[in-house]
Amino acid sequence: MVDIKEFTKMIVSEMNERYIKKGMISEYREIVKNNGSIFVGIGLKNKDVRDETLIYTQGLYDKYICEGITFDQCVREVCEQFDTHPVSRMRNFTRQCLVYDEVKDSLRVALRNTERNIERHDDCVCQKWQDLTVEVVIEVETEGECVGVMLCRNQLLKLWGVSPEEVYRRARENTIEKEGFCIISMDAIFREVMKGRDIDLPEDVEYDIQIPLYVLTNERRNGGSVVVSYDAVLRQAAQELNSSFYIIPSSIHEVLLCPFYEMNINDSLAIKKIVHEVNSSVLEPMEFLSDNIYFYNKDEEKITMF
Repeated sequence: MVDIKEFTKMIVSEMNERYIKKGMISEYREIVKNNGSIFVGIGLKNKDVRDETLIYTQGLYDKYICEGITFDQCVREVCEQFDTHPVSRMRNFTRQCLVYDEVKDSLRVALRNTERNIERHDDCVCQKWQDLTVEVVIEVETEGECVGVMLCRNQLLKLWGVSPEEVYRRARENTIEKEGFCIISMDAIFREVMKGRDIDLPEDVEYDIQIPLYVLTNERRNGGSVVVSYDAVLRQAAQELNSSFYIIPSSIHEVLLCPFYEMNINDSLAIKKIVHEVNSSVLEPMEFLSDNIYFYNKDEEKITMF
């Protein structure tokens, strides 16, 4: 019996046979989340657009294994998703993008590694944050787990007659207003994972966690690392933790927070080494954020990078 990884790769191969002539490319993707869960999916790209849309295959794999639908039926179902997905309609959306008023509410910001995205950021609206880059994207559509985005390039600004500063400001406002942010303890994350596996844990159970960690992300927990670039979010996090804290990059989807009183300088150096090892051996390259860690001083409201 094939596992989900083999199953997904087989679909990718079949999809490329069918869609390459249409100017579309599909690629196998593995997304490693902070809780250790691995999500397998297919990244769909249109040759005219640099960004991709991710479609997860777990639900389809379950049908294939548990309900006995054929592989051809699985491929047809993915084809239907692709044909109705925003990337398949990207050319129409690109025409929509010519009018600023039609897309200004779809502007968002995302956090990316700077060094690995030099070419990507060469001609787009973005600003530096520490050693990272906050980029402006245009969200095409959200359908469950499927999110399509386009990078906001300078050529569009010329058509719109709008300044980069205005677009960046609007994107940041949209992001925090429409996606919000949340701070979740690792204990709560662990309970969510167990509940998803139909394992109920008593509320009074305590865990031997030497260093308590908190996840900072957006409400939909997708592309949420960018909320760390908001001063107001950092101030609120310091209030909730009642402490200065270390910021540990996990992926483009979230960062981890650790209260200052729980760590010393030796701990921080050890964690930086662990972050580097995880980034180089576990994390998918497209999910990589940074090998550095940061310290937020609650009293000074200032960030220092290690």
